[in-house]
Amino acid sequence: MNAREAREAAAVHPPHIVLLDIMLPGGSGYELVPFFREYEHCRILMLTALNDAASKKASYSSGADDYITKPFDMFELIYKLRAVSRQLLSHMQVIQIGDMTLQTEEHLLHRGEKRAYLQPSQTRLLRKLYLAYLEHETYSEEPAAVPSKGEPDSTYMQISRLRKKIREVDSQTVLIESVYGKGYTLSIIDEE
Repeated sequence: MNAREAREAAAVHPPHIVLLDIMLPGGSGYELVPFFREYEHCRILMLTALNDAASKKASYSSGADDYITKPFDMFELIYKLRAVSRQLLSHMQVIQIGDMTLQTEEHLLHRGEKRAYLQPSQTRLLRKLYLAYLEHETYSEEPAAVPSKGEPDSTYMQISRLRKKIREVDSQTVLIESVYGKGYTLSIIDEE
């Protein structure tokens, strides 16, 4: 609702993507950009009614990644958010997936003290499943399925091995499910 609440919310839930208005009660969006830049892997999209060159220049100069003017096309916003999500996920070296942590550089999946090393192809597949899950949770009412590509048997084996690794770390919240005729989807069960 305002600059103070934005700072408080970020302290509780560190953001990865911020949609930020310039004209905020209790402060300017320009002032918040450096604050959000302190969070690693945070991307900032200005979403504002100001459509002049000076506002755009000030936004980009302060560190914003993109600038969207109101009124905006919802599909454009969704596609920009998807692109930013993919970009963020491709650069993150540590990804929290439900109750598991994936360290992409080491190809290490762990939950507490339990560890499982993945093949690079398994790391890529898990990351792809997680991105599809995030897109589904945020933007879609359709089931998010990663399609089976190549030989059905090899895809099945890859998924089977990845499921085994998830069991090795004793995940209580993450499942890979088959979606008939479409492929596979990641499900994350809320622990609450």
